[in-house]
Amino acid sequence: MFSQRNWSFPIVFYPFVGVNFLTCGLMFLGNMTIPILVEEREWERELGLMSSLYLIGMVFGRVLGGWLLSRVNNLYALHACIFMLVITTLMYGVVSVPALFLGLRVVQGMVQGVTFSFSDSLVAKVLESTAPRKSDVPEQQFAKGMGYYSVAGTISIFAIGYSGLFLMEQIPFHMMYMLVAFVTMVLYIWLSLFISKKKEIFLLQGDKPKWWSFFVLAAIPYGVMAGGIAAVFAVVTTYSEPLSKEKELFLVVVTIGITLAIVLGRVCAGYMTARTQTSMIFAMSMVISGTIMLWKGRDFLAYGAVLMIGLGYGIAIILFFDMLKRQMKPEMIGAAFATFSIVCFELMPALAKWLFANEAVQQGYENSLGLLIGFPISSLILFLLYLGIRKNR
Repeated sequence: MFSQRNWSFPIVFYPFVGVNFLTCGLMFLGNMTIPILVEEREWERELGLMSSLYLIGMVFGRVLGGWLLSRVNNLYALHACIFMLVITTLMYGVVSVPALFLGLRVVQGMVQGVTFSFSDSLVAKVLESTAPRKSDVPEQQFAKGMGYYSVAGTISIFAIGYSGLFLMEQIPFHMMYMLVAFVTMVLYIWLSLFISKKKEIFLLQGDKPKWWSFFVLAAIPYGVMAGGIAAVFAVVTTYSEPLSKEKELFLVVVTIGITLAIVLGRVCAGYMTARTQTSMIFAMSMVISGTIMLWKGRDFLAYGAVLMIGLGYGIAIILFFDMLKRQMKPEMIGAAFATFSIVCFELMPALAKWLFANEAVQQGYENSLGLLIGFPISSLILFLLYLGIRKNR
């Protein structure tokens, strides 16, 4: 029997972890520093458009990335995407016309979406290409690998996003963006030296799918189910500062605490793939309980609620990736991940933040937390229905 001790991640896997760290870091840098930049340049009226247009760009980028996967050299495309992300980040500190800045946000969002599509697909291909044969251990390692890969993106919130906020107080805007862009480019050039050593993973395989095949219908229900969990996480992290004031929570607990919980959850998810269905119900229940505790709790109960939401989110998202991977043919993984990510990480969180923000204006941040409970509960109900349908087939 194939032993877990005989299996290890290939060397080329780790550079992809670094690529995800850099890519997510540039996304967080833009999203977290834009409000300060807008206030400094007196563009407050355009702030909503800057956020929404970036999201629209990411959605189109995900779709475009799924379509390009089987049509272009993936390595060259990844190089081009990182180069474009660096250039657009540099331009944040240079563009002084609001209309041009709005266009810049659309372009960067689109490039970001394409980059995620390529990177997610390639890291899945790397993890699958190294297992000598199918068994429970390679399946667990796939989930663990995707967990580590995702953790890198989460950690970049602090390493790049919050570092950017700190740097904005120390040096001029354009110098801060220039510094981050330069460091990103240097690190990526170094990482690409390792990535290019395994060029076979970038080769196009199989026939080109039809024009509509990037939109993998089976990935949509997975995205909706996972999106209910991602929506809670998105609202809690986006509105962490006002929630901290309302709940007497330290901001550091809402941000660092939930991130550490996600890291732990994503690492644990690899060991939970042997009992995916039970583990998924457990993770969703944790998010539901954490949301209720955050709504009703005070002091230590609220601290525990934040950690429960992070842990449940970390476990559930990785298990969903693993479930989706098992349902798809290898050549469709990239397109499936792209479709799943559009629904899970963009559309559902955007809906939740819009509803929460409107409710918070009327009722206050703390009183609006009850609205969030419906999202993870809906995810759990849909997942149970999904299990029932599969069982009756």
